[in-house]
Amino acid sequence: MNTRFSPLALPVAPAPTFHNNAPNVAQGYIQNFYNGQYVVPEPVPDADLEATFDRNFIEPAETEHWESARKALREHGIIVLSGPPGSGLKITALRLLRLELPMGSPLTYLEPDWSKPQVKALPRKMGEGCVLNMSLRSPEVPDESFGRNLTEYGRQRLGDGHLTIVLTTPEVWEGMTASDTQALTFRFGPPDAKTLVGRELRRLGASDRVSWLSEPGFSKVWASGPRPDDALRLARMISSAKHQDSLQDILDEFTGWLHYIEDTLLYPAEITPKPDVLTTRSVLWSAALLNEGSPRSVITSSDLLLKELGVSRDLKDIAQDTTTPKKLRAARITLDGDHFVLDSTRSNLDRAVLRHLLKEFSGIRGPVLRWLRTLLSSTSIPKQDVGPAIDKVVALAAEGSDNELLKTLHTDLTSARRALAVRALTAAALDPEHGAYVRNQLYRWVKGKTSEDVLSLVAKICGGELGVQRPDIALTRLRLVAEHAPGDCPELDEALSRLAEVHPTETLKAVHNWLDDPELRNAGRCAFLVLAGSTQGRALLLGRHGERLDLPEERARLVRVWRVAVKGQELDSPAGRTLLEWGELMDSDVLPPGTDYLLAEVLEPSLSLLAMELFGTRTPAWQRVRDAAMVIRENRKSTESVT
Repeated sequence: MNTRFSPLALPVAPAPTFHNNAPNVAQGYIQNFYNGQYVVPEPVPDADLEATFDRNFIEPAETEHWESARKALREHGIIVLSGPPGSGLKITALRLLRLELPMGSPLTYLEPDWSKPQVKALPRKMGEGCVLNMSLRSPEVPDESFGRNLTEYGRQRLGDGHLTIVLTTPEVWEGMTASDTQALTFRFGPPDAKTLVGRELRRLGASDRVSWLSEPGFSKVWASGPRPDDALRLARMISSAKHQDSLQDILDEFTGWLHYIEDTLLYPAEITPKPDVLTTRSVLWSAALLNEGSPRSVITSSDLLLKELGVSRDLKDIAQDTTTPKKLRAARITLDGDHFVLDSTRSNLDRAVLRHLLKEFSGIRGPVLRWLRTLLSSTSIPKQDVGPAIDKVVALAAEGSDNELLKTLHTDLTSARRALAVRALTAAALDPEHGAYVRNQLYRWVKGKTSEDVLSLVAKICGGELGVQRPDIALTRLRLVAEHAPGDCPELDEALSRLAEVHPTETLKAVHNWLDDPELRNAGRCAFLVLAGSTQGRALLLGRHGERLDLPEERARLVRVWRVAVKGQELDSPAGRTLLEWGELMDSDVLPPGTDYLLAEVLEPSLSLLAMELFGTRTPAWQRVRDAAMVIRENRKSTESVT
């Protein structure tokens, strides 16, 4: 009798909260799971809903198709809105849904989490109005039938009183499903920027500043046709300004300090001796990346960039080089004690300089990306300087959907640098504005062939705050890590154990789904063995007091998944090592009573080589398992002979 058995710890996670009558995310994960693909229901933020009200809504440009879009939505249950990112399509879609649905109908955003678009992964009953965001490219092109299946899906949902609007971009949609959905696809331009800024200022309680928008300085801004996202950013800048005298600074910051950068910063200040233009720019770009860091870090970074640009220097060149203080002065960098500042009077100048570099110097993009990759992993730059640099790289990549820039974090980071990357990528993945893009990239990173470092990085992210707040998103990526990890991956073990602790139900159901799908079974086996090898995981599988062993359905499922996990395995395998560990825990009375009989049920049908090797260890636990297996076998034979 296991007199020393104590309950296994299994904390209960707090229930998530949702708004706008949106479905539970964990429920959506289970209900919409299809062949490793699923669509995540997202609550519609209150601010988005408010923007669709009569008093707030601003019609998009090119509204001649407005009534046609409404008619197509009513008749087909689904339409496609196509336009560039940030052009206000979400609000337009919500407005259309509110016009065509009964008042008070729940609205839901749908975020695909799939490698290849499949209609079967879309929800069947997920609210009466859904906005499906397909503006990001999926790793795989959908089947030719996707467009036809999508229109049929719309008709079926229409019969249930549901409407769906797909958001996409011309680049993503063209050639993928465009021909089958052409009659249901509509393009609307962004709303008038000046009107949008005025409306936002009133909403922010700054109605007295709407008159500023007619100042001559704004004429070029309105003529440029800024995106709604940028217009809202401008409204926030105007609202937070101290007085109207700062209007020119607001306009300069909004336009990325373009004239100041191009007319002043890119050229050396008048000092003697004057560094060359290339050296000055390398120092400027390094200072923008490492703003408020140490001068030594800036010069080290500048040297790394010059090297990537093909500038070779011998000892003679180094001896004749301009001194660090003069290089900083030439780049108009101010020293503040042991650190430097890149013009504190111009807000966000550092990021503006980096944006300008990436946009206007596309001819040296390759060397610039290699420079970033080298710098972020270099141990010659202190951790306290690298951290803000990583934050900027992630932020700039997210706002510009720059895949290659984000991949500069793919490099072989030390544990300290990896922790910085995990923090920055986690914050970006949870960001309301750019989170979907970053989560999509994390998916793509682990979907194809990738390095162990990348797998470990993504697993670490998924086992942290991303997994706590979004277990659905984290589990999908951890499944891909489990599929591609060549061997032991401690970060995967930690992540799954963490999710088993904070989201036990979602984690267990996900692993069962993977094991039930032949295409996902390897990942399911890996994940199951990780759970079986951790304290939290064992509590999840067996129950805190071993109560799952007494529930026939739960016990049968556990026997089944164990059999899948050990099939064809040997003692020197993850499955074999996990079973050996369970044997030791049974001998130490850590596992609940009845575990030995459970394992006997697992091993008895085949009595494989693995079973014989386990029985051969001759430990008390495995002797009990062997004896129980023999009894089960004899009972089964007796039953078979009678029948």
